[in-house]
Amino acid sequence: MHVATDFAETLIKERPMLKWVIFELMYGNNPVWWKMLFAIKSFIHGVLSIVFDKFRYTSNWSAKFAYKNFKGINEESIKCLVNFTKNGKHLLNLNHHFVDVILRIRENKEISIEEYIDMSIHSQGTCQKMIELFISRDDIRNSLML
Repeated sequence: MHVATDFAETLIKERPMLKWVIFELMYGNNPVWWKMLFAIKSFIHGVLSIVFDKFRYTSNWSAKFAYKNFKGINEESIKCLVNFTKNGKHLLNLNHHFVDVILRIRENKEISIEEYIDMSIHSQGTCQKMIELFISRDDIRNSLML
C-alpha cells in the first residue's frame, strides 16, 4: 500500500523552517554578527514567503524565498537540528495523529501488520535531506514501523 503525505504539520507537528531558524540562532556555532544577519534575512524571507503563499500564481515563489535563507547551511547543521533534544524532547516530532492514521490503515483486514507500507513524503518548503534524516531516526522508524 502507498501513502503520500506532506512533511510539515502533517507528518511532523512543527514547522521545520521556523524550528531551523530558532535552532541556528540559539544553538548554532556561528558568530554573533552572522546570527544577527541570519535573523534579519529570516524575518524578511519569512514575510515574503507568507505573502506569496497566499496567491495561486505566486505560491511557488513562497518556498524559493524560504529556501534562500538557508543557502550555505551545511548538512551537519541539518543533522544537529533533526537529532537535537532538550529535556528528552526533540525539536522535530512525529505527529501522533498521523501515526493513528497509519495504525488504522494497518487494522484493515487486507493489510497485515507485517506488510510494508510504502510512504512518499512531499514538501514544498522542507529540504529532502531533512526529511531523509528525520525518517531515519530510530524513534520515528519504530513509531511508523518502517
